[in-house]
Amino acid sequence: MTAARKPGRPSITLIGAGNLASVLGPALKSSGYRIDAIVSRPLRKSRQRAAVLAKKIGAKAQTLSNAQLQSDIVWLCNTDDALSATATRLAQHSDWRGKIVFHSSGALTSDVLAPLQRAGAHAASAHPMMTFARGTVPKLKDVTFAVEGDRKAVSAAREVARALQANSFVIQKKAKVLYHALGSFSSPLLVAALATAERVGLAAGLTASQSRKVTGPILQQTLNNYLARGAAEAYGGPMKRGDISTVRRHIEELRKVPGAGEVYADLIKSALIDLPAKNKRQLLQLLERGNKGMSSMLNDQKVIGFIPTKDPAKARPFFEDVLGLRFVTDDKFALVFDAHGTMLRVVTVKDFTPFQFTLLGWEVSDIEKVVAGLQKKGVKFERFSFMEQDKLGIWTAPGGVKVAWFKDPDGNMLSVSQHD
Repeated sequence: MTAARKPGRPSITLIGAGNLASVLGPALKSSGYRIDAIVSRPLRKSRQRAAVLAKKIGAKAQTLSNAQLQSDIVWLCNTDDALSATATRLAQHSDWRGKIVFHSSGALTSDVLAPLQRAGAHAASAHPMMTFARGTVPKLKDVTFAVEGDRKAVSAAREVARALQANSFVIQKKAKVLYHALGSFSSPLLVAALATAERVGLAAGLTASQSRKVTGPILQQTLNNYLARGAAEAYGGPMKRGDISTVRRHIEELRKVPGAGEVYADLIKSALIDLPAKNKRQLLQLLERGNKGMSSMLNDQKVIGFIPTKDPAKARPFFEDVLGLRFVTDDKFALVFDAHGTMLRVVTVKDFTPFQFTLLGWEVSDIEKVVAGLQKKGVKFERFSFMEQDKLGIWTAPGGVKVAWFKDPDGNMLSVSQHD
């Protein structure tokens, strides 16, 4: 039977109807909280999920545009990328004075809720260290919530955790990113390692389901050992024994499995920092030799750039005087330049069609300064009708990278770009 609302417990509205809200809503309801509303985006699928969850826990399904937000606590269950915009939008309506607002991002602090704080709300982040995969319903009992924010909101968040029979602790804002990375190592990256193991199993002739069946007992025992006795006591195998010949054979065979050799070597290197192992020095030497064999033969070799020219007499002053590359030599086949440690060979050819896509580019720290400086030297930057460029001819990509294009005397397309 669903628990009735316990006297004195605040009412709650959940913003979002995804995996987290689908677990949190019923758990709060069972702990005696009244869930007033499930607020979703206006998209059809979002509204459908909100309606299903709201019906399940006796709440109203609303969208951001018509949300009433009359609850004592408003809990944002959005993705990290959506939190800032959602907080800004919510702050524009409703009376936030005295209300408490949470978000459950592991990496972001309560500062992302600043628009709501300015509107009068008390804010905290309350992150449960748990995975919420679609189609699963993890229990929140004994889960730990990391909490930070202003005093009243932190107190309220810890009270909610107690009602859920969960644990909680107050975390410093500056520690949240590393705390969240701890969670990444504990769940998604662990799954990534297991997916790599399945790839190894496939190379050994096992299907994915067979690999899970074979490794299930050892995985469960390993996790039990770790939780009960710690990492050092749970660690075993040829690495701990210092069995060099076995590790060498592993490395040789894992070269046949894409990506697995690199993961194997990196995990052993990490293990050797903290965990007990015999023959550590020999293991590290073996891993270094093995990495060279697993990686491309060219991985640690220098790159040489090539660009064609029909007229080296025009090309040399452009690359040397205009672009500022150091001229090294003319070996009769090419003009050789030093481009910050990379050899660039401007090769003489009789005829060719200039490249109209980027043939050569430079990453710069201040693209506006570089473009302006090159323009003063007579470089004309290209403009394209299908993209928005600023007055200098710089285009800003959706991810924030800035790029500007220009041509050398032969018409080859070159570029400068800023990536930070």
